[in-house]
Amino acid sequence: MFDKIVHTFAPQWYYSSKKSEDKIFVPIVIMVLAVTLVFVCAYFVYCLIVGSDNWIKHISNFTGIIFVAISLFWVKKSKSNLNKPVSVLLYSSFFLTATSVYDTGGIYSIDFLWMILCIVITSLILDNNLGIHLAIMTSLAAIGFFVLEKYNYANFLSKSGALGGLHEVFTIPFLSIFIVIILYVYRNLLKRIRKQLDKSLETQISQLDARVSTLTNEMEALRDNLAQDFHDELGNKLAALSMLSYELEQKAETPELQQISERIGEKSRDIYDAGKDFIWSMKNIQLNIEDLFIYLSGFGNELFEFTSISFNSSVKKGEKSFLIKDTFDLVLLTKEAITNAFKHAQGTSVSLKMIENDDELVIEIIDNGKGFSTTTSSTGFGLSGMRVRAEKLNAKYKLYSNFEGTTITINYPK
Repeated sequence: MFDKIVHTFAPQWYYSSKKSEDKIFVPIVIMVLAVTLVFVCAYFVYCLIVGSDNWIKHISNFTGIIFVAISLFWVKKSKSNLNKPVSVLLYSSFFLTATSVYDTGGIYSIDFLWMILCIVITSLILDNNLGIHLAIMTSLAAIGFFVLEKYNYANFLSKSGALGGLHEVFTIPFLSIFIVIILYVYRNLLKRIRKQLDKSLETQISQLDARVSTLTNEMEALRDNLAQDFHDELGNKLAALSMLSYELEQKAETPELQQISERIGEKSRDIYDAGKDFIWSMKNIQLNIEDLFIYLSGFGNELFEFTSISFNSSVKKGEKSFLIKDTFDLVLLTKEAITNAFKHAQGTSVSLKMIENDDELVIEIIDNGKGFSTTTSSTGFGLSGMRVRAEKLNAKYKLYSNFEGTTITINYPK
């Protein structure tokens, strides 16, 4: 029934509107108008029966029926919103009700309740500003009726008494039933509209999820293409540069040229290794502790493979594993610590330990080398850069060193 009434009087723009307030406001206005039209007709018939000689009230009730009916069809023909038909109906209803109040006893009239009810419905259901206007107008009308009564311009008490108690007896049930039906319609409409909005929201969320999934796949494909292009172009050229520097070193006639060629080869290999890390991190934006351990332990094994230094690595997974997002910075930080142990520790063993706790990932790089003073060498061996990278990761960076070796601990938060 609700759907049929709303469909009959809903304007064309209501169906194409994407505003949630339109989906709520328009059906409520239509149902309030429809219920009001039925009750005004019933009230008109009632007044004809119990007060056939009160033509002023009959005319105001009949005029009210016409205004409500016009408002319903005005709603259907509206072009953009319902402000005009609702405003015209409410203001006209106020003046018609005020006329009825004046005729049935002024400040003593039971019809004042209709004016108050109009204010309440307007403020709670339709438009708060209109409700304020009607409240001000009703207050001014009450003051006017009081002045007319006080200075004997009207005898409202006698008018109210002339109607007897029959008017109040029938008006109060009409008001009560009208309020109950309006609230019932309002609550049911809100439930129905909320379900429709929830369904629409679920559809939009599904569409958004699909779009996000598509964009994610496109981003992954773009990362793979960039990584492949980097490897094919820059990676190959850096490898060629490293080989050329080696040939230059072999053919160099002076120690200075040999030293320069060695530095060129070393820097090109560093850039190539950094490029490999970059490519790997682009392909592994998020990864678990096992993948990170495999990559870093592989780097350590390759670095120490042809040296007298033994390299050991171990990993301990936690009960609740998590994905690591800052792969590139975390890899560079850990590799820097391992490389420092390789270049400067002068020990016989280096260990990489990775421990996954409930709230953090702990990475330890331990060597049994000669150690160094952490106060006098605070900026040496790239230590300042390692601290900066750790701060970028929001990780805790700890360095401990003595004559028995050095331990670097990185606490990366989940």
